[in-house]
Amino acid sequence: MPTGERHFLSLQDFDMKAYQAFMRNDFRMLSEPEKKGGPGSLLDMSLQERTDKGFFFQIRRGWQASKSPEFAKSCKVYVPPKQEPERVEGFANLCCRKYGSLVAAWRFGIDPKGRGQLNFNEFCTAVRRLGYRGSLRNLWESICPDGSYVVRLKDLDFDSGEAVTLFFETIHEKFEDLATVWSQIFKKEAYASISLDDLMEGCKALDLPEDFVEKLFLGLHPTPGQKEALFLWDLEDMFVVTRRLWERKKPKDLRRPVKPVGTSLIVAKEANEARLRSQKEAEAAEAGEALVVNHSLSPQLVRAALERDFVSTVACWNTELDWRARGCVTRGNFLVLMYRCGVSGNLQKLWTDLTGDRGLLRFDDLDPAAHKFLGDRRQQLLATYGNLSKAWHEGFDPDNLGIVDEQDFATACSRALPSLTSKEASMLFHYVMARHGQRSARKENWKALLTGLAPSERSTAWGEGLEGAADDSAMSPEQEQVRAIDTLEGFKAMLVAKYGSLFAAWKHALDREHNSYVMKQDFSLTCRRLGVKEVASLWRQFVHGTNKDLITLEVLHPETAECWAELHRLLLEAALRQPKASHSQACQAQGSQDKSLETCDSLATCLPETQRPEGMEPDESIATNLGTLERPRLPSLKDGWRRAFDPRNIRRVDRQRFYEGCKKLGYSKDPGRLFDLLRPEPFREYLVYEDLVTDLNPNKFEVKPNIKDTYLPMRYVAKDDEALR
Repeated sequence: MPTGERHFLSLQDFDMKAYQAFMRNDFRMLSEPEKKGGPGSLLDMSLQERTDKGFFFQIRRGWQASKSPEFAKSCKVYVPPKQEPERVEGFANLCCRKYGSLVAAWRFGIDPKGRGQLNFNEFCTAVRRLGYRGSLRNLWESICPDGSYVVRLKDLDFDSGEAVTLFFETIHEKFEDLATVWSQIFKKEAYASISLDDLMEGCKALDLPEDFVEKLFLGLHPTPGQKEALFLWDLEDMFVVTRRLWERKKPKDLRRPVKPVGTSLIVAKEANEARLRSQKEAEAAEAGEALVVNHSLSPQLVRAALERDFVSTVACWNTELDWRARGCVTRGNFLVLMYRCGVSGNLQKLWTDLTGDRGLLRFDDLDPAAHKFLGDRRQQLLATYGNLSKAWHEGFDPDNLGIVDEQDFATACSRALPSLTSKEASMLFHYVMARHGQRSARKENWKALLTGLAPSERSTAWGEGLEGAADDSAMSPEQEQVRAIDTLEGFKAMLVAKYGSLFAAWKHALDREHNSYVMKQDFSLTCRRLGVKEVASLWRQFVHGTNKDLITLEVLHPETAECWAELHRLLLEAALRQPKASHSQACQAQGSQDKSLETCDSLATCLPETQRPEGMEPDESIATNLGTLERPRLPSLKDGWRRAFDPRNIRRVDRQRFYEGCKKLGYSKDPGRLFDLLRPEPFREYLVYEDLVTDLNPNKFEVKPNIKDTYLPMRYVAKDDEALR
């Protein structure tokens, strides 16, 4: 045992030379010198002997000896006999085995892009992809013995290639598209198929010989042997390829563009519809009646479109159609909503089907099932609690939490409305929701039960002071609905109802170009889009008392403009307080501890002379020269938002986090009022950065230092902070 710590023996303990030979992969110690009579001295050896004694030459002599037959024989190494080379499958057999025919192999395996001809490199790539293992040079020479530089379909299968070429060239001379051939020659519709007999009849009509029809059918078939029918899309790729080659034979001024693959089926369907329409017109003319065009729209499709965009017809009626709670909607407002939802067709016929001769649309006309369901639930709640407000506080929100999720809502329905099933309770919660993704209901959502109720009965049914309730019951519904919005209060109320707040309305509706003001032409276009007719009167009221012929956010709502201006200034200051990488690198280069830009003691020690303002002494701090310092990039509102409100990049800032961020920024006004002024929906309890400004760089790409990443809804510059401009 060599040492007391080890509990094993190795080859090194027995034979050091054998261990060294083993470590240099000389397992038979062929590099070891043969033992002689006595140890010879290196001084007694010649230069050649000393060179041969080196390890380099010894190991190579050992390797050479190991390759000799005598060594293999003594080691009993098995040398397998030479195997015969694997037989290469013929190219034609390979194509027929995989695709059924050489033509199908050319169409789908060798030339799938439809070029019509391939050079040597393209052909080799396609053949290797096909699985051919033979010599590509010999294959090319066998296919093109005349030394051609390109290969075509007829080089692979001359008979089938000639049949297909003759068939399509005859078609190209007489017809422009394959759909016409399919309908006029083969007498088939777009989705019908043709058999071998139909192809033979078509060849007779085209004055083509009958002896090559079978070869033509085999060449046109995409999967020979599997089905005995051809469809329109089976011939279209060959039609496009041969049409392209046929157009190339013409002079350049006579060539016509070739339609891509996939258009023949569309043309055939349109031709079939035109033919059926002409037949109906002819039958109607013979009968002496006018052809009635049936519209494809129906109330069911309209309800589906409204549910797709607005959760339910109830939410759509309360937020888009009857947001003024008049009980009815005119034809113009309804058609504007249909265009916004992408509903097209015979809208006049749809309006007549919904309203009849009345001329006004009510909720029971739009969705009778929802109207009956909400009416029955409203009657049950009124009979139990007296009014809907009391029903909400006592039956659905007894703890006065202000919010009820779906599970608690179903539990409350079992107490307040015991006759409702679980499915009907879920349906009622669906009608109460105001937006997609809403998972809880509030008291404002509970007003959906008033849908379909007469304006004069809404306040009584609600039980409290109902905002927006009509107090002029002497007016008829027609007079109420056609009354135009001609006051600033009515216009602002409409904007708040549609966009949630005046700030969101300014951003999304009025200042769509983000240039901080609205001219009269843009204001007119916005009013026309919103359905407001008294544009001139509203414009005069807006610009009255101002010296400018334009509208700003301060003119629209001074409180929102003032609050947003202060928040905007504070966010930019927060972005400026963010440490820059160049400042950190400069502090590290000077050997000082990394500090923020405002707390750095000396400007001269952290910034080079090229970035130092003129007249600044080295002992002046950066905080005192923050306004005159040329920064490497403009302050970003996004940086200030994330630094103050969203440091963990959660994106959604709820009311509590918004309060804390305003406190961190030093906001002087009420944060709750600011939150209500900025949120785009009246029931939403969070804000995102896109609610303030349009984010032009959502993926955080690298931008140039002098380019802003956002457009601001209002450019505001404080008088005492011109450096932030």
